[in-house]
This record gives sequence, C-alpha cells and structure tokens, in this order.
Amino acid sequence: MNLFYFGADDSWETLLKQGFHRRNTNLLKAFTRSNKIDKVYNLRRVTKNTLLNHLINRYRNNSIEDVYYCSFLPDNWFKPLNILLAKLIIFFQIGKKIQSNDIIWCYWPSGFLQAEYINPGGRWFFDADHNIVDDPNLEKDKYKERITILQRIESHPKMHAVISSTRSMLKWFNNESVNLIRLRNGVDTTRFNIPANKVDHSTIIIGYCGTLSRWMNWEWLIQLVDDFPEYTFQIIGKAYKSEEYKKLLDKPNVALLGFQPADQIPQLMENFSVALGLYNNHPAMDVDSMKIYEYLAAGIPVVCNNYHSWLKEDFDDLLYIADSYKELKENILNALNNTTPQANNFLQQATWQNRVEQFLTSIE
Repeated sequence: MNLFYFGADDSWETLLKQGFHRRNTNLLKAFTRSNKIDKVYNLRRVTKNTLLNHLINRYRNNSIEDVYYCSFLPDNWFKPLNILLAKLIIFFQIGKKIQSNDIIWCYWPSGFLQAEYINPGGRWFFDADHNIVDDPNLEKDKYKERITILQRIESHPKMHAVISSTRSMLKWFNNESVNLIRLRNGVDTTRFNIPANKVDHSTIIIGYCGTLSRWMNWEWLIQLVDDFPEYTFQIIGKAYKSEEYKKLLDKPNVALLGFQPADQIPQLMENFSVALGLYNNHPAMDVDSMKIYEYLAAGIPVVCNNYHSWLKEDFDDLLYIADSYKELKENILNALNNTTPQANNFLQQATWQNRVEQFLTSIE
C-alpha cells in the first residue's frame, strides 16, 4: 500500500532542513516510518520551471519521493489537456499506477484541490486538522467559499473518510456516506532531552509557544503580564491575522522571541518555569493543542484556561485548568510550588508515530 500526500508545506528535502513544525508535516514524517506503508509520494503542484528543475535533480529515497506536476497551458482553455499531461508526468515519476487500496491523503482544502485536479484512484482521506468552519481566523468573506468546498469534499465519490483532531469539526460533517475519524495531534518526544536535574531557575519565566492569532485569550495574557511584573514572560511565535501582540511591546517583563526553528524550541522551553495554554472560549476552540504536548514533553507544568470541556479528559488530568482569571493566577503559583506531574505514560501513547499506526490499523 502506497500513500500519496497532497498538502505538505514543502518538498521533503526542504522539510528535512527546516524541520517539522505543523500537524501535516509531522504526520507526513510518521507515514514515511510506518511498516504498513510501502512508499510515500509527496505530490505538489508547482510552476513549469520548478517542475523542470525537479525532473533534472530528483530527490528520492526508499521511503518517500517528491512528485511534482503543473499546468503547461492556461487552464481556462486547455484544462483537459493539462490534466492528461499532469497524469503522464506523475506516472513518469512514480513508474506505476495508483491502486484501489492506496491512500490519497488531502490536508486542508488546498490539498484536496490539488488532488481533485488530477483525480487519482485509491481511497481518499481529507484531514481538516482543526475546526476550519468556525475558525476565528477565517475572514467573513471567505466563509461561504469554505462551506462550499467542504460540502464538495464530503460528497466526493472517492472520499473514504474525513479526519480531524477536533470533535466539533467531525460533528459538522453529517453525511452518513463518509466515515469520520478523530486523529489526534501528537508529539515527537525524541526532540526533548530533559536533563536529569533541571535548571534551577533564578528567574521565574512564564512561557508561551504558538502562533499569535485571534485564537488566543489576549485579555488574560496581558493581564498576567501586568499582575506578575516580577516574572519574565517569554513568548515564542509569529503573528497571524492579529496585532494584539503589539500591546506587549512596551512591557519591560516581556520578551517576544518571534518564530523559532523547530530544533530550537526544546532548548528555549527548558528555561520555562511554567507554560501557558490560553485560548478564547469559542465553539471551534476544542483544539488538540500541539503546544501542550510539547510543554509536557519538556517536563514543564502547564497552566490553561478551560477553553473546552474535554481538556481534563484529553490530557489525562496532567494540566492546571482554570475556570476563571483568579483561578488562573492561583494555578500559576501552585504550579511553581509543586512537583510537575509525570507525563511519560501519556506521551508514549501520544507520539506522532503511534497516532499514525493506530490510524492505519483502523483502516486495514
């Protein structure tokens, strides 16, 4: 069984250099390491020049191969011819036909659109990641377009299952003809080499790692900064469709570290005394936050607001969960003064590899 992946952030060769930051690339890597998959093909629609360069300098190994295709002529007039040429180019690169039991993996609507263009055979799986319908980051003028494509996805005749890490996204799909699979996020525990004796923090550092977006509970974060002037707040991540972070620029106890490469994150997290998970209370915010897995893997106590009803259940009661801002402050102090919960058993079950192996077993 082969897996054809649509929706990776870049070529495999580039991902090896840049690191694996997001759900889609971590799943891709885990698929390449599974004994249940013969080979992974990372399909990407590119420009003609990029395709030509790729065909001359192809990157291949035993587990994964980048496969490129493009539109040679304007699709407005030559789409059927372009699709035929794309299929021929793909066949030239993989040297075999796609079989009925092969997996066609489509990450996000963009991945589905790339797959839909050439419409290969096989079993199709659409990974929505989180709730991308009620997402606060989705612009209002894009909402109808998002609904339309999701309806097209669930009714696609080759769609075997719709996948998400969130319950609310799966609940939105209500077509009995398509399977629904909750595939949770995970963690690569090998990235976190926790020393036997953790650093004795002379300075208390409250850490946050993640995209600085509309998802965040900015009101509570800013209030924490003001209420704990004796603590340093280190914030890792780049801004996305939000400028709320600018309210922290003049705070003397805040260090905005911006985007950091994946291989630098564990070293930065080692300095955290407490880590924060702060999301808005919103129907789409039942997110299976990757940052929480990484905090736990780094051996850091995690303090969250109670942004969805399954937090305690999903994370095996390993988090300090607050229902109010007052309780959030109390939990930070408790986390600083108590032993960090042991998360080894939880993390062993929550690796990306385990997630993928469980998924592949379920569809055999």
